[in-house]
Amino acid sequence: MAGIQINQGEGYRYNEDSILLSHFAATAMGFLPKGEATPPKRQTTMVDMGAGSGVIAIVLGCVARESAELAKSAANTANTTNIATTATTTNTTNIANTTNIANTTNTTNTTNTSGGLHIHAIELQQELYNTLTENIRLNMEAGTLPDRSVVPILSGISEFSPGKIPNGTNATVDANGCLYDYAVCNPPYYPANKGRIPPNTAKAIARFSGEGYGMGLGDIFRFGKKYVRHNGILFMSYPSVFLHDALILARKYGFEVKNIRFVHENTQSASGIALMEFVKGGTAGLSVMPPLIKMATTADSQTTADSQTTQEFRQIYTDIFIESVPS
Repeated sequence: MAGIQINQGEGYRYNEDSILLSHFAATAMGFLPKGEATPPKRQTTMVDMGAGSGVIAIVLGCVARESAELAKSAANTANTTNIATTATTTNTTNIANTTNIANTTNTTNTTNTSGGLHIHAIELQQELYNTLTENIRLNMEAGTLPDRSVVPILSGISEFSPGKIPNGTNATVDANGCLYDYAVCNPPYYPANKGRIPPNTAKAIARFSGEGYGMGLGDIFRFGKKYVRHNGILFMSYPSVFLHDALILARKYGFEVKNIRFVHENTQSASGIALMEFVKGGTAGLSVMPPLIKMATTADSQTTADSQTTQEFRQIYTDIFIESVPS
């Protein structure tokens, strides 16, 4: 896949957590590993809450498209092989081949190369929304992102309503008023009363939650309670040290964490970030996945410079190759 193009703009820049969360979600949804995953066959809807410059929404849209194209290519190759293998047999077999050819044509015509994933990217700040819109345009023009698969929406999640969704986009409200099969969020991590607030407004809103700043955990789960469908999935990253806050609020609003993966700088360090998969209306039962280690250390490693990035971490950045575009 060609590189995903991201212009970070002049405000808050996406960080490593966005890449890890994108990969975590894409794997759980069936879009990765490349060439091995089986993408969903039905149309699915997703919301990216606090989309920023759009890196998570665009990565997922691009990976979904590539996964669908790989699945389509594999299916066509298998059909062609079957036709070639049976071409020299009886007329009865030739009749069957005709059917196979028709099936191949139908597969080609009906396969959705968007991966069947349609994403609403909600962003509150006008400056970041402009960058988000530009990044969507860049990737559609490059052919890495299907047309209209990611739709930007200028709004805070607390102020969001279905009326803010542009006409002509995939947005079907069910009987319970819900819109989305999936949600994803890399939220501001720090309460406004903790830490030094950056003078740059965009950075302050992206990093800190609370009145006058970015969305809080309560805003995220309230949105999910209102707009994520029953048995829908929310993917979120959050500092491991504040994990209890996320788990308490999740259950309060009807979400149960089902899978969690802790990210560590190295084998000797405590986890900095947790990647989580919540299910709306899910039953209790948590799977703690193997840890994701960034740097592999050896017995004779004396400094960080002596360490090497683990194979798994390198693979994540191979699967999600981002090209930074100048502002």
